[in-house]
Amino acid sequence: MEKISLASGSLGNNPILERVLKESLSNIDPKILLNYSDCLGLKELRKQISKLYQNITEENIMITSSAQQALAIIFNYFKPKEISVQEPAYFGVLRVLKNIKIKALELEDNNMIYLTSNYNNPTGKTLSLELKQKLSEFKNIIIEDNPHDFVYFEEEKPKNIFEISLKNKIYISGFSKILGPGLRVGYIIADENLISKLKSEKITIDIFTSTLCQKVCSEALKQDYLKELRNYFRNKRDIALYSLEEHFRNEDNFIWNIPKGGIFILGEFSEKIVGKEVIKIAKNKYNLILEEDKFTYSDGRSRNTTRINFVQNSDENLREGILKLYKSFIEVKNGS
Repeated sequence: MEKISLASGSLGNNPILERVLKESLSNIDPKILLNYSDCLGLKELRKQISKLYQNITEENIMITSSAQQALAIIFNYFKPKEISVQEPAYFGVLRVLKNIKIKALELEDNNMIYLTSNYNNPTGKTLSLELKQKLSEFKNIIIEDNPHDFVYFEEEKPKNIFEISLKNKIYISGFSKILGPGLRVGYIIADENLISKLKSEKITIDIFTSTLCQKVCSEALKQDYLKELRNYFRNKRDIALYSLEEHFRNEDNFIWNIPKGGIFILGEFSEKIVGKEVIKIAKNKYNLILEEDKFTYSDGRSRNTTRINFVQNSDENLREGILKLYKSFIEVKNGS
């Protein structure tokens, strides 16, 4: 029985990205690898990124070796004793905080704040513009970590908090969800003064981000493929939603959201269903990998949900995976 995974944040086999990456690599002169690169990142790439947002220039951007490194750089620089974290949160940030012994607290306006303003992982939620405007006025540091900003299924990208006001705002994103996590290219957006200070932390860690990987990202952006990618992802989402409706439409003990962006659907089990048991049966009986949600909360307790990655499988395996999720759910429901 073939293993199917609805877990992780991988992009799977993607014909659009494979084409874009192949074309990008073919355009790169290997001579660029013979010299050290600017710690802030390739100026060409920083200019391209700046054009994707409002009210910034390349001087507001530093390229990092993944968004995960960006988090480490920021926390190493500020060294906060505690930070308010929007939960559920990206598990990677909780690991970083635990490793450097920073206490994660509930959201309060008197602490440094970490949040995802658009397409939260795993809930898919986006903060209202009204709330973003309120947050933009906060005097404390806000870290806005948005990996899915350009995977939107409506007419345009929702506004970011930092685009309203850059003062005391630090934005993190990268290319893992729009090109490939294997590139390990992320970036930080902040005011120029803070960027110059974070640069010192970057030098200490690895001096500069891979020139080859940065150049691949730069060449990819020249191909103007993001709209095509969004359409591809939207179609995958719709297949997943149709399959969920097909199998679960008469079930009151499992509900799901309809994401307007990102690559995840969040499924929520009722109190009558132990999600952990569904995940266990799925793995042991149906060779289906589902994800527990306890890693997205600082207290390590499950909220009885599981996220469904709808982009990493073929259409056939996506449908099959959701069918196996349903069969596992039914066995738990019936007490099998």
